Amino acid sequence: MGARGNSGVILSQIVRGICDVWGRSEKLTTRDFKDALNEGAVSAYRAVKVPVEGTMLTVMREMATAAQSVPETLSVGKLLAAVEEAGRVAVERTTDQLPALRKAGVVDAGGYGLLVIFRGVAAGMATLTHAGGQVIGTRVALRSTPGGAPQAPPPLESSELSVYRYCTSLLIKGESVDIEAFETFLQPIGDSALVVGDPRLVKVHVHTNDPGVVLTEALKHGAIGEVEINDMHEQTRARDQRLHQQAEDAGTVVVAVVAGQGNKELFRELGCHAVVDGG
Repeated sequence: MGARGNSGVILSQIVRGICDVWGRSEKLTTRDFKDALNEGAVSAYRAVKVPVEGTMLTVMREMATAAQSVPETLSVGKLLAAVEEAGRVAVERTTDQLPALRKAGVVDAGGYGLLVIFRGVAAGMATLTHAGGQVIGTRVALRSTPGGAPQAPPPLESSELSVYRYCTSLLIKGESVDIEAFETFLQPIGDSALVVGDPRLVKVHVHTNDPGVVLTEALKHGAIGEVEINDMHEQTRARDQRLHQQAEDAGTVVVAVVAGQGNKELFRELGCHAVVDGG
């Protein structure tokens, strides 16, 4: 229930579906992994009223489908290798499945994040250790100026603002929350709507122009908590401003790989041109 954002809530349902299956077994077999991945995909799609292909939903479904084709006589490691490859292909295809991704020339971030998680699981199962760390798929290219110093990307166009302004999330605690009715209520007033949980505790996420209406309706179903409302238009403008500032040519470019939000902010304040999540 602590998941944040659209992808975070979907991921929580994937994990929930997987754990529901794993919780029934004392020793996990290839069959258990196949069933768990399938349930993870089913749970994810069940959580989304209007599924959009080319997102982490698609990636999860393709990985689950790949798992079903692996004979139960093979090891879990072999299964995870097949799952990882299917995920890689699915992530690459997301660029052509959504117009916004095609225009930007990027893959879906949520789908890629899901692939990274499963790569970690596969590496853990194979007990892979690399003292120097392991790069797991991110490709970064820095072009050089005639003088040899890296050149920043060309000036960026301003990002298109979303139709709905406010990313709104909250918890509803009640005795008999009608999840389906709340989903139906959200459809005409926003997008990226997710309502997951059980009749006693529900997580709500939606992009809307009127968070107040969402909160008022939620109060009809029970007590609300952990309310979070973010102005996505302001976030987009701030991001564009930051990227435009970074796009100025510099004799030296500093890219910091940092773990933790506080540390990331510190490195930005110190003037790093880019801060990458890591550790």
